[in-house]
This record gives sequence, structure tokens and C-alpha cells, in this order.
Amino acid sequence: AMLLAPTASLSGIASSPPSSSFVLSRWQAGNVRWSESGFARFWSDLPTLQELTVLDALQVSHRHACYKHLINSDSTGGEAHFGRDAQYHWLWAYSAQLDWQDRSGRLNPSSPPPSSGDGTIAPSSWWQVMNFMFSICVLQGAADAGLVALPVSFTSDTEAFLRQPAVQACSECWRDFWEQDHAAFVAAARKLQGGNSELELQALREELQRKVWLTHTQAMECGLRVSSEELKALPPDEAEFGLGWVKMVDLLASVVWKTDLATLLQGGIGYLPSQRLIPGAMATMAAEAPKEHAAVASALQLSAMPDMGLRLACLFWRRVARWRRARQRMPETLNNLVYGKRFLPLSLARLVALAVAPRSLQDAVGWLLVATVAGVAAAARHLAPGL
Repeated sequence: AMLLAPTASLSGIASSPPSSSFVLSRWQAGNVRWSESGFARFWSDLPTLQELTVLDALQVSHRHACYKHLINSDSTGGEAHFGRDAQYHWLWAYSAQLDWQDRSGRLNPSSPPPSSGDGTIAPSSWWQVMNFMFSICVLQGAADAGLVALPVSFTSDTEAFLRQPAVQACSECWRDFWEQDHAAFVAAARKLQGGNSELELQALREELQRKVWLTHTQAMECGLRVSSEELKALPPDEAEFGLGWVKMVDLLASVVWKTDLATLLQGGIGYLPSQRLIPGAMATMAAEAPKEHAAVASALQLSAMPDMGLRLACLFWRRVARWRRARQRMPETLNNLVYGKRFLPLSLARLVALAVAPRSLQDAVGWLLVATVAGVAAAARHLAPGL
């Protein structure tokens, strides 16, 4: 077997001992330290890939170990290009999503939700199939690109699933990402020097994040192709919520949503539901966790949105996200839209202004043409009755 690529020695927050100060509501809201995050409960106790003789995709800790290795390895992450503790690496939110799915019982509905990221995964879980595309396939893609070596072997179940055509296609998407997009980022980052290098590196990370979302969208489509039966087996509300969760990817991609640790600590993980949407769960959530209820209601609305409506929504958000300040404030903006009441009209007005405002001469000309066509059409409708 090949030797695994060495990992950077991270000496800051990400190597701290396990913390018992985790409070979910604070982690959801953000503005927390590492010790208050969900990661602090289990991160330092995760096995390294070097310690695993067999990688079992049906163990939550093994999937988290994939993330940890890819974040820490100099070939796929590390501190040189992603900051201290690789806090600007894009894979942190993927690990946070896995943790949410684990805590909420979505990875193994028949077992009590674990508390420290060490649960067992049910093969029949739709959520685990989707997460496979964003954990094991990401690692497989990096290995196929020659950036990391795999453990000695996978379990037979893991190997069999990796051989399915849609799963192979997903691994290939990630291989292409590592070979092309990640390699281009590393090459450009190595050339930076001088006083503005950190600002330039931030811009490079943002461009890499955009490429991540493009690959993420392809991986999501692969996951849907291989999980239709598991989706049908979900309770109705849970299935609709899952499809809304899928469509949310298009919106997040349109604003190049940051998925790094720094963003999570500042903005929080949001209010994804802490329980599965079995019959009666929505009523309980409305009374006991109103923000989670609001997040689920938004996802259900998104699930029912026609494709054309989703494309128009993505176009709107892409125009808003042209402005750097708007991208930086995106977590705050969406929080106001989903959960805010008092400042909702003001937030909507600001977003419309950002979407409409021309950012270049080409933009201005485009809006002038739109206004001209609209004016001609209005005049034609006005004159039509007299013709």
C-alpha cells in the first residue's frame, strides 16, 4: 500500500482537546469560539487515516476522518494556503453537515442520536447516500488525482457502493476538481508575494469556492441518481424537506456561499431541524424550535418551486452577489429574510437595489435595452385596442 501524504502539524484551535461546553443554540446562531462549536466535541478524538486499516463508510467517525485528513494534508489543504488551522478550507461545512445529520438521527433512524460523532450509519438512509458523495467520493477523487493515498482497504460494502456507475461518476467529478481547480488555485497561490498577498489569496479562495459549488452541484445530481428508492422510503415531510435541501444548493452556489470554518464560527450552522420530520414533528417544532420550523418551512417552499422559478431566484441572487460587501453580509442577510420580522421590508428593498444597480457599462446598457423593450411592449398593448 502507498504511504499516506503527511499532514500539517496544526497547533491552534483545531487540535484542542474535546470540549464539554457545546450548546446547540449557540452553534446555530454563531459568533462562537472553537471550544463552543460542534467540532470541539469530537474532532481531536477522530482516528487518522493512517490508524485505520479498513475504512468503513458506515462509521460516522471514519467519514469525519476523511474530512480531517483532506483539510490537514498539505497536498489538499494545510495552513500555507488556507490559514492557521486551515480555517479557510472549504471542507469544514461538509463535516458540519455530517455532524448535523448524525445528531438529528438522519443517518440511522433506528438508533438514538449519538452525542460525539461516533455513530453507526444505516445503509438504507437517504441522507447517508447523499453524504457519501461529499465525503468518501471526495477522498476517492483526491486519491485518483494522486494527492493522497487511500487506507489499505475499504469494507466490502464501501467498495461495492463505490463501483456503482453514478458513484463512480461522482468520484470522477471530484478527481477533475482536484486535478484542475484545486491545482490551479495552488499554483496561483504559490506565486503570491508582497504586501497585498493576503487580499489576493482571499480572492483566490473565493474563486476556488465558486468551483467547489459547481462540483458540488454535479455530485448532488449523482447522489439523486443512486438514491431514488431511499428517498421514497422517507416520511413525506422528510422527503420534501430533503428535496428542498437539494435545491438550496443552487441558491448557495449562486452567491458563492463560504463553507470554511471561519464563516461557520462567525455565522453559525443555521437552524436545520434537530429531529426527523416524522408525522407530528412540524407542530412540535413550531412550539419548541420556531427558527428550525421557519427553516424547514422555507425548504418545503423551495421543494415545491418550479424549475423556472428556481432559475430566476438564482439569477436574482447572482446579481446581488456581484457586490463584494453583499457577499460578505450574506449570512446576516439570509438570517433576516428567514427569521427577521422587524427589518424585513428594509432588507428586501436593499436586495432589490443591489440586484438592479448596474456594476458596469455593459450592465447599464443591458438594463437600458430591457427598459426599451418593456416600453415598446407597453406602448403596443396600449395601442392594440385602437388598431
